Amino acid sequence: MGYNAGEAAELLAGSQTISAVIGVADDTIKGLNLTDTEKTNMINIIPVAYAVTYIFGTAGSAWVLATLDPKMLGGLDKVKAACKELEGEMGSSEADEPDFVHALRPVVFRSYEIQNDWFNGGKKVSELEQYFLQDGKRIFVERIRTNGKIQEVTPDTVLNKGDEIVLSGRREFVIEEETWVGPEVTDDQLLDFPVESIPVMVTKKHTPAAA
Repeated sequence: MGYNAGEAAELLAGSQTISAVIGVADDTIKGLNLTDTEKTNMINIIPVAYAVTYIFGTAGSAWVLATLDPKMLGGLDKVKAACKELEGEMGSSEADEPDFVHALRPVVFRSYEIQNDWFNGGKKVSELEQYFLQDGKRIFVERIRTNGKIQEVTPDTVLNKGDEIVLSGRREFVIEEETWVGPEVTDDQLLDFPVESIPVMVTKKHTPAAA
């Protein structure tokens, strides 16, 4: 199209808003089999071409995406509807936006007062969690209020009737245990503790049996 190396490289850099091309083009031109004058002219045109095309690469691209592209895809209303449908399929919603939260949370924390006779004589935290696990439920004891004092738990912490405990796990599992453990209680202090969200990658679906 009649552009020299400097113009062509920076038309690419500006239109695609890739400033790294500037350094690559500069080094490449210096290695060409040309006179020093020709190299200097090409290198000097780089910032000019970049400045002109960068405007289109930013504002122009935004304008095209917001106006022309929706019309090419059938109209803005159709594009909005398709986006909403795709967000639903991907599990995205307005709750993913800042200042919003999901009303449906898969993992919950709820407090209960122990009233079941199963706890007579005391049961360890590990025994209760194993009891839940035998029923196919992963429910964990997070904290306990015993004798009016709140404390963190260990697998060996003993639970007795009258204690208040915080259970955590999938919503459907924890809710089912209200009638078994005891009544749910509102204990703001017991439930006032920080929790951390940590990403986990599972590389194997099943754990192989030990040899």
